[in-house]
Amino acid sequence: MKMSDRIETFIAFGDNHGDIADPEVDAALVRHIRKGFMGKPFTHRIHLGDCFDVRAWRRGASPAERQDTTARDKAAGLSFLRATRPTIFLFGNHDDRILQWAAGSGPEADLALIWKNELMETLRKVGCKEVLPYNRKHGKWRLGPITFIHGFRSGKQAVREEARTYCTPGGCLIMGHLHRIHRENIEKDEGAVGISAGCIGDIDKMDYAKTTGAVLTWGQGWLYGYWNRTTGVWRVFEAFKEGMEIKVVSTYSAI
Repeated sequence: MKMSDRIETFIAFGDNHGDIADPEVDAALVRHIRKGFMGKPFTHRIHLGDCFDVRAWRRGASPAERQDTTARDKAAGLSFLRATRPTIFLFGNHDDRILQWAAGSGPEADLALIWKNELMETLRKVGCKEVLPYNRKHGKWRLGPITFIHGFRSGKQAVREEARTYCTPGGCLIMGHLHRIHRENIEKDEGAVGISAGCIGDIDKMDYAKTTGAVLTWGQGWLYGYWNRTTGVWRVFEAFKEGMEIKVVSTYSAI
């Protein structure tokens, strides 16, 4: 890279799930954000969604989940936002439950509306520039050839299918939602790749998924990298938890 190159850097993270975030991974992420990229602050800090768990309001919630307080979940998610200060926030499917309940009526709707207002006010205070809905058409953000979404599919082919939908030729899709660290090369003339970022949440505390096979593929981590506006070159790096360490490796770059 030359001094004259226009470089935009990013760090993309998500799926902390409120009060079930892993403290160790959470702290490592905050340290990385403060350290920046090559000693300089990240241009963009992108929350990929599911800042909150909102398990009490999910469809199919167990009686125990229905009785669970939302206070700890809300407080932990807002604290995470104040620590990571995202410039871009993508609503995830868990976060979207807040908006759905806030649009209803009754005591829970009142609680959800307060939650929604506190979320939006916190995002404003930390300097968030864009808030994107959990919506296939409008729930994406692009940095040149790199597209960011929360994710709308699940299953083994989710990364591939989302990348086929959203990748630009020669570009990259970065997504959350799946809780797994995974990459798929996509069949496009100029090449493309989809990458799932992993999660910040404590996998052992996500009881709703404890009997599914998918949980065995989950991993904790986040992605970061850059796009060179001058040359068009971009690169993505992966940070992930292995044992007690956070490791960093290169995952993909444009030719």
